[in-house]
Amino acid sequence: MNKKFTKLLCSMMILIFSVSLITLPVMAEENIKVVLNGTELVFDVPPQLINDRTMVPMRKIFEALGARVEWDEENEIISAYPNEGGKIVMQIGNNIITVGVEDDNQQHITLDVAPIIVDDRTLVPVRAVSECMGANVDWEDETQTVIITKKEQPVATPGPTASPTKPARYPEEGEFNGYGNDGIAELQYNARYLFEQRKFPRTVFEYEKETIEYITTSNVSKMKENILGMWELGALDVILNDLELSGGKIPATEDKVWELVDEKRPEFGMGDEHIVDVTIEKIDADTNAIIVKLLDTKWAMLSTYLGIAYNKTTGLKCFTLERSYDLMGDGNVPYMFCFVEDGSRGSYHATTNDKQAFINAIKGVMSNSTAPAFSSDEIAVIDGVICILDATVYIMDFGSGNVDFGGGTTPTTAIISIYNQKGENITPTLSFGEITLTKGNETKSGDLEVDADDRAYGFVSNWKAGDSINVSVDVKDKAGKTVKMSTSVKVKTAVDRLQDLLGPGVTVEVM
Repeated sequence: MNKKFTKLLCSMMILIFSVSLITLPVMAEENIKVVLNGTELVFDVPPQLINDRTMVPMRKIFEALGARVEWDEENEIISAYPNEGGKIVMQIGNNIITVGVEDDNQQHITLDVAPIIVDDRTLVPVRAVSECMGANVDWEDETQTVIITKKEQPVATPGPTASPTKPARYPEEGEFNGYGNDGIAELQYNARYLFEQRKFPRTVFEYEKETIEYITTSNVSKMKENILGMWELGALDVILNDLELSGGKIPATEDKVWELVDEKRPEFGMGDEHIVDVTIEKIDADTNAIIVKLLDTKWAMLSTYLGIAYNKTTGLKCFTLERSYDLMGDGNVPYMFCFVEDGSRGSYHATTNDKQAFINAIKGVMSNSTAPAFSSDEIAVIDGVICILDATVYIMDFGSGNVDFGGGTTPTTAIISIYNQKGENITPTLSFGEITLTKGNETKSGDLEVDADDRAYGFVSNWKAGDSINVSVDVKDKAGKTVKMSTSVKVKTAVDRLQDLLGPGVTVEVM
């Protein structure tokens, strides 16, 4: 996928992301410089001298001073959130700037010049903004320079290629995923996730014929070109979205869009260094696979490897090896072997963060070996697809006894999953009726609820680990006909359930 091809795919994005802003005639440009802590700031629209006040693009100045910026297009309101706390609110055409939050020493300051829009950029008075952010501002008339001095505020540790100069829009997500309160890291994260979970599988399956040809002919150079193109599309979406959220306007032509993207990718740390290596591996006699090694960010839910495998029996499949979360709090972070498709994804099991382990996991899925035997009740043909029932029943027992709800009852959960013969979880594509669970003469029944990609039924019971339970579930085809599927399972503890989810690569211990 070369640059011309990726340009073609983004042509509609320009229309989707275009922002309509009120415009005013461009004022006469002055040769004005703005220097923050000794470094000259570079603006996409030059500083303007309006009514003897220096006006600069709001996004650049707020973010340079360490604030997250939000733009309310409908009401033309600028909201800035400094790292050190508080809130600053301004509005186009309104000469009142509000500093602080409600009921917390909120101040209203009158500006000499209200924020305006010039050349599709929102301009704000640099002195007023800087002083509201706790900076000192001086004017050097001889050199026409605004000199801003601001004491640095502490910021969270940035990611591997991040710069701490741009605050994150959603810092709570950054803390959760491991990249902290850094806006550059946030943009990288969003671009990587979009690339890995959307652009990558969507493009592979959209151009399935070409992908299969490159895999079977071991055309690694063409595959690397395509992978880089997919990554570029992920970066493009994030850069345009960031521009829109910042109150900017998407360039009107494709050439201008790509000029912007080429400028922002290195600035935001979204270069080709994220694609570390692309190789074609021989998985077995019938299967080749593209293995993509990615820059390891150490951020949760991002991948270290991508895989595309093909053989005539299993067909074309995409895989990821994704870093999970430190669920036990002991630093032992599992990596999950997953599949991704256009619009769906799922986990197979945990494994080590290693190329050969990833290849071995792919081989297990793509293998032509005989599938495990199932009883006839566990298999049904629904809407022409062979469906296999998988059920788990577990109680809230963490090794020190059940969680007692009174009368010897404990919370119990049944999880239902339906797989096709390729091992893909197709539960979200199906409709379900009632689930019935039987232990001897005791019966529990109810409706299934959505639980991620599976379905769950929660109730209380006096069941113990090891009890045998018969599980029956009603599955409906597209015509509304009910197909009954059933199986028999042993009750597990919550610890056993967690161990199943994490796979053999992680040991669960209850302290």
